[in-house]
Amino acid sequence: MGEPPRAFTPFGRQVFFVPGTDNAMQTQPLNAVRQQDARGHGRKRFREECLGASWQQLDDGVCATGVAVRTGPSFDRRHAKGHRTAGFTLIEVMITVAIVAILAALALPSYRDYVLRGQLVDGTNGLAAMRADMERYYQDNRTYDKVNGFVPPCVSTAGRTNIVGTFQLSCAPISTDKSTTYTLQAVGSGPTAGFTFTVDQLGVQGTTITGVSGWSGCDKAWVTKRGMLCPT
Repeated sequence: MGEPPRAFTPFGRQVFFVPGTDNAMQTQPLNAVRQQDARGHGRKRFREECLGASWQQLDDGVCATGVAVRTGPSFDRRHAKGHRTAGFTLIEVMITVAIVAILAALALPSYRDYVLRGQLVDGTNGLAAMRADMERYYQDNRTYDKVNGFVPPCVSTAGRTNIVGTFQLSCAPISTDKSTTYTLQAVGSGPTAGFTFTVDQLGVQGTTITGVSGWSGCDKAWVTKRGMLCPT
């Protein structure tokens, strides 16, 4: 295998090989060599062909194929400047994290409201369907209350649980005549806890909201959106 190759620059002049001339060994000031480097000549370190060069050729600064052995601090610095390692600085990473945090802080509440509005619709749709069933029951029995073996739609049975999504549907207690009046209610649970929707035989809607920040109830409409105003 032999010893590894060596190179030197005697007296501030770099040795290089010029093929096709009588004097195979010529010298040139280092400044001229650097100018050649700037024009893109001789930027390669040490070619593999030079691994088989003799000690005399290496001592002379030339390898077997005529490629000058050129190494040293000046070349290493120039080579390092042209090949920077790709990556991100700490400041860039911190700025990116801050931007993502701001976007998340703005988008997350809106997304939660969007999901909640979709769940609240289960309660209002369930009340609308139950009210239609109550009116059909009244048309058949001339009363909203229980008649003989017939059970009104607002009463849960083995075949009807009156649960829609996260809402439990039922008849709210009333003090007036049950045969001609009723109030249906949908009470939320889980993600819709604190929401209660109501509707009576006249179609008057109402919303009671407790413990939910940013939401307000209404006794004249179903509130299904944050900040929704109650009709006057």
